[in-house]
Amino acid sequence: MYRLTVVAGPNRGSSYPLHEGETTMGRLSMNSIVLNSSKVSKRHCALVVSDGEVVCKDQGSSNGTFVNGVLSKTPRQVRSGDRITVGDFVFELSLVQTDLARDPLALPAGVAAIGGNVIPFPGSSQSSQEGENGLTGLSRLQNAQAVDVMPQDFKSRMLWIFERRIMPYLYRLLLKYEWRTLLFGSFFAFSLLALFFAVAPLIQSNEVMMVRELERRARFMAQQIVEINSPHILQKSESKTEITDSISKGYGVRQALLLDLENRILAPASKLNQYLTTGPAAIAAVKAKQEFESGRVRTFSIPVGSHTVVAVEPMLLYSAREGRNIPVAMAVVALDASVVTQGMGDVLMIFAESFIWLAFFAMLLALAVYRLTLKPLEIINEEIDRSLKGDPVDGMSRDCRFEELSQLQDVLESLLRRLANGTADQQKREGTSSISIGDECLPSFRLLGERLSEGMAFCDHERRLLFLNPAFEDLTGIRSENAFMQSLPDQARDQAFAMMLNDLFDRCPGAAEGISEEIEFSGVAYRIQMVPIGSSGGAPRGYLVTTTRSGDG
Repeated sequence: MYRLTVVAGPNRGSSYPLHEGETTMGRLSMNSIVLNSSKVSKRHCALVVSDGEVVCKDQGSSNGTFVNGVLSKTPRQVRSGDRITVGDFVFELSLVQTDLARDPLALPAGVAAIGGNVIPFPGSSQSSQEGENGLTGLSRLQNAQAVDVMPQDFKSRMLWIFERRIMPYLYRLLLKYEWRTLLFGSFFAFSLLALFFAVAPLIQSNEVMMVRELERRARFMAQQIVEINSPHILQKSESKTEITDSISKGYGVRQALLLDLENRILAPASKLNQYLTTGPAAIAAVKAKQEFESGRVRTFSIPVGSHTVVAVEPMLLYSAREGRNIPVAMAVVALDASVVTQGMGDVLMIFAESFIWLAFFAMLLALAVYRLTLKPLEIINEEIDRSLKGDPVDGMSRDCRFEELSQLQDVLESLLRRLANGTADQQKREGTSSISIGDECLPSFRLLGERLSEGMAFCDHERRLLFLNPAFEDLTGIRSENAFMQSLPDQARDQAFAMMLNDLFDRCPGAAEGISEEIEFSGVAYRIQMVPIGSSGGAPRGYLVTTTRSGDG
C-alpha cells in the first residue's frame, strides 16, 4: 500500500494512505484529502492507484502541481520517494506494508500508539488476541463481519447491531464532515423526528375526539326528530311531519331527514314522497334497514367517507299483531366533519410553528453540548501551549468532569513533563539559555557576508531569517527588509527552491558537517550548502546557508 506523508509545509508529519482507485486533493470537503490553504485549488489534483502504479493528475489548479520540483500539466507516473508539491504542502510518496495497527480509522476501540502502547476508549473491551494482532476500531469492525456472530439475547443483539452496522457509517461521516456539522445536523434531524412523533399523534387523537363528539351530536338531533314526529306517524298524518330549523340549519348539518323503511322521505315537507337514493345518508339508511331486518333495532352512527358522520335513530311503534315495538321509520342526520376537524393547511401550520420552536431550542441545546465538549479540550490546549512556552507544569487541570479524557490527560501530562525535563537538560548542557544565537553570531556573520561575493543567509533554530547578503538577494529574489524574522522557505519565490530548503532544514540537524544540494537559477547550476550552528550534540540553535556556483569549488 502507498502512503503520502507531509514533509514540508502545514501539518508536517501527517500521513494519508492511498487505496486502490482515485484519491483527490483540494480545498473542498468533498475531496479525499482536504488541504486548508488559499494556495490550494478547490479540486487541485488526484492520485490514481492502479495495479501497483501511482499516477498524479493535475485537475486544472491555479498554482499547478509539482513533481520533484517540475510542474506537471499532464498525468505523470510517480514512484516511491518522489515528492509532490500542492500549494504550501510537500508530500512524499512511500510504499509501506499494510499494518492494521496503524489504521487511521481506529476510532471506536482505541488509539494505537508507538511501541504498542494503547489509550483505550472508555467503555470498550480489548482482548489480548486483538492487542497482539493490532486490530482496533474500524479495522476490527471490518474483520468482525467475518468472525463475529450476532448474540442471541435481545440487549446484546441491539448493541452488536449498533456497533457493527450503525457506528462504522457514522465514523466515515466524521472523516468526511466537520464534527460540529454532524452535531448540529443530528440535532436538526432529531427535532424533525421528535416533532413528527410528538405532534402527529396529538393531531390524530384530537380529530378522533372531534368525530366522536360529532357522532353524539348527530344522534341527539336524530332522537329529536323522532320525538317530534312520532305522534304524527302514530296518527298516520305524514303530511304533518317536520324537521325544525334548529336541526336542518344547524352548524355542519348536511342532511336531516325522516324516512320510512323503503327510503321514502317523510320529512321535510319540501321533499315529501321523494326517495333517498344517493349520498352518505342513503348509504347509512340501507345499512340501518339491514340491521333492523336482522333483529338488531338500535341507534347507531357511522362515518361515511372521510368527512361525514351519519346517525340513524329508529322510530318504534307498538304492533298489536306482533305484540312488540317494531321500526316503522327512521331519522337520519348527516354532519360534515370537515367544518370542525383540521384541514391539511391547518395541520401544516401547526407543524411549522411547532418545528420553529423545537428547532430553536434544539439548536440551543446543540450549542451548549458543543461548548461543553470543547471546554475541556480548550483547557488542555492552553496548558500544552503554556508548557511549550516554558512555564512549569505541575499537572493537567482536572476541574472539568470529563472521565473519557482522563487517560488522554495522563498521557499528555507525562509527555509535557518529559519535554520540560529534556529542554531543561539541553539548556543546561548548552549553557546558553539566556543568550540567543542572533546575539552571539549575527555581528560576525554580517561582517563576513558583506565581504563575500557568493550568497549567504543566516537563520535561527526556527528557520527565521536573521541576515542575508546582497548576493543571496540577487540570486534568490528574496529581500531582507521583507523577509526578516520570517521563515526562509516561505519567502522563496520558486517552489522547487522552497521545497529544497525545507528538505535541507529537515536533514541538517543530524549532519554536523552540513549538507548540500544543487539547483538551477536562470539556467545556471548552484550548490546550496547548509551548516548547523551551535548544536553541541543537541538541536541546532541556528543555520548558515551559502550558495556557490557549481564548478567553482
